[in-house]
Amino acid sequence: MTSNGRRSPGARRRRASEKLRRLSGADSISPLLKQSSFLLLILIGTVLTAVIPSIVVVDVPRLIAALVALLAATVWAALCSRIPALFPAGAVAAALDFVTLALIGAGTERAEPLLLTAMIVPLVWFATSYGRQYIAYSCAGVAIVQLGPVLGSGASEESPEELLPAVFAILAYLIGAYAINKVARHSRHRYNDIRAREQASSEDLSRGAEAQQALLPTGASPLPDYDVAGICLPAKAVGGDFYDWYPTREGFGFTLADVMGKGVGAGIIAATARAVVRSARNNGDPVEALRRTDDCFSAELGDITSFATVFHARVDGENGRVQYADAGHGLTLVIRHDQTWQRLESGGLPVGTGFSHEWETRELTLNHGDMIVSFSDGVLDLYDGTLTAIDEVARLAAGARSAADIVEAIETLSHRTAHSDDVTVLAVRRR
Repeated sequence: MTSNGRRSPGARRRRASEKLRRLSGADSISPLLKQSSFLLLILIGTVLTAVIPSIVVVDVPRLIAALVALLAATVWAALCSRIPALFPAGAVAAALDFVTLALIGAGTERAEPLLLTAMIVPLVWFATSYGRQYIAYSCAGVAIVQLGPVLGSGASEESPEELLPAVFAILAYLIGAYAINKVARHSRHRYNDIRAREQASSEDLSRGAEAQQALLPTGASPLPDYDVAGICLPAKAVGGDFYDWYPTREGFGFTLADVMGKGVGAGIIAATARAVVRSARNNGDPVEALRRTDDCFSAELGDITSFATVFHARVDGENGRVQYADAGHGLTLVIRHDQTWQRLESGGLPVGTGFSHEWETRELTLNHGDMIVSFSDGVLDLYDGTLTAIDEVARLAAGARSAADIVEAIETLSHRTAHSDDVTVLAVRRR
């Protein structure tokens, strides 16, 4: 606000924009759809007028004027439906509908039952609009329809009591319009509250997803003689998979883990597991990382029923020696430079199962041109979801010329295939 207490032009624009947003969001029903229902009702009433002999046409020009008002209302409703800026002004069509009914009443005799029925449509559309003023607008429309024919015929001058039924109908419709507006206002507030909560929840999930992606390594390989690449594609905004790599004294370590479940809960557990695995970076035995993670699941996360499969390895950069430990994962391949491959079987239970278990450190040598590819079971779902899909992943990896190639191939496949599980892959290749 400015120093004299007035809103600045920018604040006024924001306030106007917010009001327009509320008005536009207050009623998502297309004005043309509303008008179409009234138009259909009038067409049916026209047919009934021709069929029922008691309804007499007394003023053709007024009926022509009613047709013009009806067409104008329909055209305006169509414009409001096609031009977003005009959407809040769609209630003008309902006002023209009242005029249409008043002209029809003035141009016919004994058509009151049809008019009373048809009047419900514009009344409802008016009364459900945003703002209490539409109650008065609805009442004014009803008054035009009810009093117009009586006053126009002059019958009220000879017999003032002729106005009493019209006044009674106006009061009845006024009460109905008030009730409709109150219910619509209450429903609108509930809808806006739900939408606001959903938007806040969506924003929280987006921030959580950004934070989770920020935890994944994105830098260059820890050693110049090795290619390292990875990707994690959560099935939801936040996933339970993670991969990691980081330098160590002898070379570098890398990890891929898959926490049971999906969503925010699994994502929080995955972030915790990642931190625990990293806490063992100065210990040369990869089993130590699994022990610490299992202790964390048993102690800090003991009240949460969850577990995780983990593949953790440490690479000696000079000689290519790889020491690794597998906690129930079993989805890691070694692709040799001659395109042969082998699967590294799991050496024990997942971490967090609650069972006493000791994992085993195993060893292999990564020669020049060899590559290790570890992936989550979500990658299997990109094929047929069974373990036979491991052969497909192996053939795909054998044709890759770098770690980034196999990661990009899995990413492309995931974009073409619907998957309900997190898709994560980590590749390490010795040049």
